[in-house]
Amino acid sequence: HFQQYGLSERQLKALVHINHSTIGISNVEYRGINNMTDVGDDRRAKNELVRLVRLGIIKKVGANRNRRYIFVDK
Repeated sequence: HFQQYGLSERQLKALVHINHSTIGISNVEYRGINNMTDVGDDRRAKNELVRLVRLGIIKKVGANRNRRYIFVDK
């Protein structure tokens, strides 16, 4: 039911990961499941996660290096 948001394949993978996780996803895990290893991918991953936050699908928990993302309704 996320098709209405026009999410990328990476974002959809992240949502599947979050769905199967009790602790959500971190930026490092997001990059890992999406094979993001290029320079600047940490920023790209953050921007893609923040877009999911802005859409109201996930929320941030924790700060800085300990930040994780979980579903809003969990």
